Amino acid sequence: GGSGTDGGWVGGSALPRPEHTACKPLRPRGHWAVRCGREIFRESHCVSSRRDRVLPLETWYPAHAIGSHPSLVYDLREWLPPKDAAKLPGSAKSLGVDQPCQVLDGRNASAWCYRDLPLAAAGTSRFPVIVFIHGTAGFRTQSLHLVTHWASRGFVVIAADYPGINLRDLLEDTEFGPKPPAPDQAADTRDIIAALRQGTLPMQSFFPKGSLDFDERLAVIGHSAGAFAAQRLGDVAQVLVLMAGGGVEPTAPHGKLQASLILAGHNDTVVGWPGQEVSGYARTPGPRKAFAVANNLGHHFCSDICWVGADKGGIAKIALDHGIWQSVVFGRLADDGCQFVAPAMNAPVDGWLVSNYASSAVLEETLKCDSRMAGKVGEMPSVMGKPILFEARQHEGGALAYASSATLRS
Repeated sequence: GGSGTDGGWVGGSALPRPEHTACKPLRPRGHWAVRCGREIFRESHCVSSRRDRVLPLETWYPAHAIGSHPSLVYDLREWLPPKDAAKLPGSAKSLGVDQPCQVLDGRNASAWCYRDLPLAAAGTSRFPVIVFIHGTAGFRTQSLHLVTHWASRGFVVIAADYPGINLRDLLEDTEFGPKPPAPDQAADTRDIIAALRQGTLPMQSFFPKGSLDFDERLAVIGHSAGAFAAQRLGDVAQVLVLMAGGGVEPTAPHGKLQASLILAGHNDTVVGWPGQEVSGYARTPGPRKAFAVANNLGHHFCSDICWVGADKGGIAKIALDHGIWQSVVFGRLADDGCQFVAPAMNAPVDGWLVSNYASSAVLEETLKCDSRMAGKVGEMPSVMGKPILFEARQHEGGALAYASSATLRS
């Protein structure tokens, strides 16, 4: 079970429901506001070899805005060991470690996350669930512009700081601090899903019974190491979205899997291009799969890492400038494909557009039975064009349903 809560509930402001948002691909924000909760999940219910793995959880979900609320801004010092956070005095904004929780409409923020918002359509709607898995030295808000997008479109999104591989644990390990547990993101995700099904996560007490559909409408989405963990979870999720991390493992059980999406950054030097994503897509099983590549972007095309603190040289440089020497170890990982080290790269928002558009197409068609999203991955080249999209493919029933033109491969 879980133990207690840490902080209040948060969310975003609602706008009038637009005419079928899915048909306006460059303005993809959904009509729901976004609210978020925080808790600590301790896996003490597990077998003895996995006891006491602590996973701080954050949950974003659809909400209705009522009245005026202070907007939420995350402070990246929360994800650091306390002694390293103490080396960064002052306001988060002045340091460049602030991460505003906002919802994009096209290229611009149109709404924010706020505290104390009620669940949307409480008692009358069932919401699909997404579990997000971060990558090496990541943290639960690393892909915030994707997470808030999914929540605005009617999904409940759960993200954790995964033991042994999150930023805090790896920084402590490089300083010869307390030895973190061995990472096991796939098993930890299975435990989160099992706790959901057992009703033992504290956040579930906020939701009316039956309002979360995690049995028949569940997606697991991972980035980098998180994607390599997610590729083995096709037996518990109907949708897998793998970002910068290969394809679905065909030898692993995948009896529940209905659709897969592989996303990549064309200039990713961490995983490499074409490398693991292209071969991974080819071997990915299942009746439906799609593939999209963000042009002129690196490993963090789908995260906020190239955006937070960009005007100060990025989060690794900010840390190094304040005496957190071990940030050198993670510099290449943190800076891959970012404009502040490679000005010719595209802006972070371009990667968010590709990721949000492609993931919404697969998630909504599969988990919401929204046929209006059918073929949307195939439409991406005409919508986004060469400066943003490098390549897109889609298979239906084992046959190639769409492949982008050669002009996008130059």
